[in-house]
Amino acid sequence: MQTQPSRPLVQQALQNDQQIDKTELKMIQEAILADQKATPEELAPVVDALTQNQIAKGAVVEAIQFLAQHTAETQSDEKPAAAAPETADKQPAVTESAAASKPEPAKNWKLDHAIQGSFNHTSVSAGWEGQYGSEKTATRVEGSYQLGARYEKGNTSWNNRVLVEYGNTFVKGDAQGRAVSRNNFELSSEAAHKLDERGAFKIEIPYASLYTKGPLTELDGRKFRETTGAKVTYEPNADTKYSVKVGAGLQQTHDASTRRWNNEVGVEMVLEGKQTLGFMKAPIISATGAQEGNVAFLDRLEAHVQVNAFNPLQNGVALSNTDIGIRVGARYYLTEQKNIWMGFSQQWEYGGKADSTWENKFTADAGLKF
Repeated sequence: MQTQPSRPLVQQALQNDQQIDKTELKMIQEAILADQKATPEELAPVVDALTQNQIAKGAVVEAIQFLAQHTAETQSDEKPAAAAPETADKQPAVTESAAASKPEPAKNWKLDHAIQGSFNHTSVSAGWEGQYGSEKTATRVEGSYQLGARYEKGNTSWNNRVLVEYGNTFVKGDAQGRAVSRNNFELSSEAAHKLDERGAFKIEIPYASLYTKGPLTELDGRKFRETTGAKVTYEPNADTKYSVKVGAGLQQTHDASTRRWNNEVGVEMVLEGKQTLGFMKAPIISATGAQEGNVAFLDRLEAHVQVNAFNPLQNGVALSNTDIGIRVGARYYLTEQKNIWMGFSQQWEYGGKADSTWENKFTADAGLKF
């Protein structure tokens, strides 16, 4: 007779991505409780997966609560004298793990930061309006500091990101080459209330965001955008994340030629995606018979895409009036820590004005974080 129906389910869930998500955890819980009773033997595979960090981040709290609840029930149903020595040894470990992993008020804030250095070579189309005019090619050496702060409590979250960049850009394309100091400051702040979460899908509404980008030391070219709306995110694991945001708000852009601010009310759509290509390993091995070690590099290959569009309502809903930015790219991380990489990106932009044209920009770079 099968005494541990949970173990084959746990092994099956770990085959694809070595992680157990919410949907898979629910199936395992239902199998354990099929006979209306959870035994220590049935709980053991879930305990092992939790201690080995094989439970997806979004399902950890649920797994801990399930283990704590049914471990307590098992203890109350058993007599102390009849308890097996190995079960008695395991139960305190589960309780301590559950207590250590429960959210604490002081840990609602999560901070991360990165100091980054990079070198890249850029080529642009003739009409690209860069920070240094219509440059043809540019080589950039720079450093940056990025700070992220995330607050999460219950269904409320608040994400903040600050990026400061500084360096020298060696520009070619005019009468003679020149070196220009480059500085950039970006700030984004996003607040959301989680309306619903089912499996890997999450819906946040209302959604409020503030975004600004421009030179650190001057107003010329700086942009502010404040929007509110709704956001849907699909994140089945740490290597896959897609989101779409639709909202309305106000955009202010500083015009360097007139020294005035242009204010526009409009609607915004933002599409974002990040995907590590590790999910392709199993199909490639199955189709070609390749050794797993020969396709392990796919775990370090990451593709990303972003589309941002803002349409001022007073000018009419049309593509010709829409400020559009598109960026696609890829990175290959040289280390398992993903702190050294080589990559490229391709950008397209359209200014949303009567005289705007589609322009493109290609960038190849190498970088590191420490």
